[in-house]
Amino acid sequence: MSLFFLDILDEDLKRSVLASGQGRRHLLETGNKILNRASTAGEHTRALLGLGLDMLLAAWELAPLDGVLANHLLSLHRSLPFLDRESLAAITASATSFQTPDSLEKLRALTDQRDYAGLEAFLAQGYTTEPDNLFWIGQMLDLAALMNSESIWDAALNASWPNALQPHKFRFSGDRAFLNKDHETALKLYAQAQGGPARLRLAACLLANSKQPRALEILRNEIRRRPWQVNTTLTAHDLITGMDQADSQLPGSVCVQLYTFNKADDLNNTLTALAPSLADNMSVTVLNNGSTDHTDDILHVWKDRMGDRLSLLTMPANIGAPAARNWLKHLPASGEFDYVAYLDDDALLPEDWQKHLHTAVRAYPEAGVWGCRVTDASHPNLIQHADLHLKDAGKPDETHRGFAFAFYDACNQDMDFCQFSYTRPCHSVTGCFHLFRGRDLTEGPDFDLRFSPSQFDDLDHDLQLCLQGKAPVYHGHLCVRHCCKSGRLTLAAPAARGNMSGNVLKLETKYERAEFLRLLQADTLRMETDFRRKAQLLADTKDSSR
Repeated sequence: MSLFFLDILDEDLKRSVLASGQGRRHLLETGNKILNRASTAGEHTRALLGLGLDMLLAAWELAPLDGVLANHLLSLHRSLPFLDRESLAAITASATSFQTPDSLEKLRALTDQRDYAGLEAFLAQGYTTEPDNLFWIGQMLDLAALMNSESIWDAALNASWPNALQPHKFRFSGDRAFLNKDHETALKLYAQAQGGPARLRLAACLLANSKQPRALEILRNEIRRRPWQVNTTLTAHDLITGMDQADSQLPGSVCVQLYTFNKADDLNNTLTALAPSLADNMSVTVLNNGSTDHTDDILHVWKDRMGDRLSLLTMPANIGAPAARNWLKHLPASGEFDYVAYLDDDALLPEDWQKHLHTAVRAYPEAGVWGCRVTDASHPNLIQHADLHLKDAGKPDETHRGFAFAFYDACNQDMDFCQFSYTRPCHSVTGCFHLFRGRDLTEGPDFDLRFSPSQFDDLDHDLQLCLQGKAPVYHGHLCVRHCCKSGRLTLAAPAARGNMSGNVLKLETKYERAEFLRLLQADTLRMETDFRRKAQLLADTKDSSR
């Protein structure tokens, strides 16, 4: 496997490429940045052009009905031919059968309001008016995947597609089956499709059917075809090393700690999911953070069930998330546990969560905290959180902000097709569920009260750990379902949006520009070191198996 592409990238581009090889918007942004830099690259111009063009092609393969991107690719192809015959025919069909409507105001309004029933009706009307315009079918496909709606899938897949795009239609039919966990049907459909996404999802289906050797063969072929697509290498590495498998229980004692405020029913569901994993080495502490609903009744029922395993604390008023976390971490007993896990009161754990986290702890014992992949409980194919990596959004006004808060969000740009099922260090893992060593937690930094009542206190805490050389580790093979809907499914109340905006400003002003640059540089180095090590192991394993 050639890693030459890493050697020709400057640090900013390297960070963007290493952050993810997935996500339509991420690939489009990264590919265009690489093409812009190619003109001043000297001897590496040709290699950079090839890399940037392939990223744009990969972005289009994720959304082959995107006529705007198709036209962009055709323009580039005329200047520097790079498309094979089949791709050229499909992209030409995409470009010539696509027209952006004169006004997108209503579409934007319905999207902003998360009015999905209104969106479905609006898109159906648009397609009825313009049945040959791929714009409407593409929008329907996005909505069908997001909502996993049978009626919208039917409308989009039964629409009229150009012949050259039929192989890509098979991929979307495969996506429909995959998202409904019908992997046998998805296998057959992906086998008839074209493009990298279909091949990678074919491998995921094979893994779901316990056909690892064939899946690894496909992944290795994709790594040779697109070595820059880092997710593929990370996934293949975990398969051959067993990182995707649950280990034994964590060694030593474990305490799961929750704080809750007026979410009695969600809390009951969380404890119901947690109870089957209540092993001999484990106890639970719940802080009732001034709740005024029937939370107290729920907790007393669970106290009767769990007995001495459950400790209850009650605050007379809601002290906010950072203070609640600090209260729990400073309990005398917290430092006596080998591990402490913070769990949100609306998160649903799988029974084997401890065994999965032990896999991550053994692989990355130096981490300051270990986290997981989080999906939406109501829409389990929708990823809320994966490994978070900050990015440089430009130098801000130094008199006000140390940095402009931005991060790579490739995990939020598609459904969950196992493309983020891997393990590696990052800047932050979600506070929805994360694990600390007990002593590291109690002796480490407090959660900053400036981020009360909530939002970004967990991220800030992770950044403090990064500055201490104890970066978080993301373990994507552990999936936790979160009942709090993601931003793509809800519209936050004005007060919540105001609090979030205020806390972003606090985060940006807390760190000096020099600290932010240190965070970026250290994360880039960690990602590159981790990726090179895993790529080399894959190469060595391939050689030894010949």
